[in-house]
Amino acid sequence: MVERRRSAPLGETKWWDSSDQAVAETQWLTRGELGKGWNRVPMVNNSEHLDPYGVDDASQRLRHIRSGLVLSALDENEIWRRRNDRALVVVRVEVFELPVEPLRRAWQDLAEECLCSLWRQRWTERDETPGWIEVRWKCGSELSELSETPEPADISTREAGGSDPIVVDWLEVEDHTSVGADGDVTKYEHLSFWHGRCLVTAVVRHAQSVPLDDVTSSISAVISEQLGTLSRRLGLGRGFS
Repeated sequence: MVERRRSAPLGETKWWDSSDQAVAETQWLTRGELGKGWNRVPMVNNSEHLDPYGVDDASQRLRHIRSGLVLSALDENEIWRRRNDRALVVVRVEVFELPVEPLRRAWQDLAEECLCSLWRQRWTERDETPGWIEVRWKCGSELSELSETPEPADISTREAGGSDPIVVDWLEVEDHTSVGADGDVTKYEHLSFWHGRCLVTAVVRHAQSVPLDDVTSSISAVISEQLGTLSRRLGLGRGFS
């Protein structure tokens, strides 16, 4: 049983469900799955956010829906970095008392506005003036091996052992705030895995000149498989339709 969340601030009063928290603290990725040069690193500069949204209208609407689901577990402690180009992967896991389907429906309409505002807010919190930031949906064909006939905004719909489907949404954030001396900009591949009571978010940071769609595809397949296994064992998929 989990009596202290590994990514929690010291002295946190217990609010989580111990069984759900154990699921959230699952290791989702391995070095072998990510490829050569990737290593797991401690969370130093990144701080966990109980509330993952910003202050814009889209975030407020998502926050209202999310609060009704009742958070029962949270972990944001799995971070991977690649040595040669400092590419980064951060995995965030949220488990709720109720199914995440209502939140996912709202995310379909509000994700672009929410992420653009959130990225700008995070730069402002670091006393940096945000530059030009664009968020766009990636089309299903960009992860075609996961779904032969994806819906426009879905990159993957996979069955979890006969239970409800695992749905994966993929957006890309292009951030010109910290352009390198060579003119290279930073991109973030933002993956959301929706299944039953669970939402797993994986963010892949990389330079525009170093595309990581292959790594993103691998991450999507691995996390989907992990989520399906946990669902069959622990019943995470109940109630999602």
